[in-house]
Amino acid sequence: QAMVYYVFSGNPRRGNGTKSNPFQTIQQAADIARAGDTVEIGEGTYREWVDPQYGGSSDKERVTYRASEGTTPVVSGAEVFGEWKSMGDVWVCEIDNRVFAGVSRFYNPFL
Repeated sequence: QAMVYYVFSGNPRRGNGTKSNPFQTIQQAADIARAGDTVEIGEGTYREWVDPQYGGSSDKERVTYRASEGTTPVVSGAEVFGEWKSMGDVWVCEIDNRVFAGVSRFYNPFL
């Protein structure tokens, strides 16, 4: 039986994917959604890279990702950094190395 999983970035806790307790990230749903399932994404900005674990078998049997009715969720791989400081003609923002957690060291510009 096809399932519907719900996602809402504003959920303050790790949900279970139900409408009353949605997942906090799209990836949480993508980790378990199978062909025929639907992932309904609520309002918010999702700063994540989504790597679905399961695909579909045809155009009629695939995982469907859609916005909840009346919402416009944003999926962005961009990070928001604050506390920029001017050092003369140069602006500097210190970025915590945890931003690069799980990424090959060759992609970390600080190494």
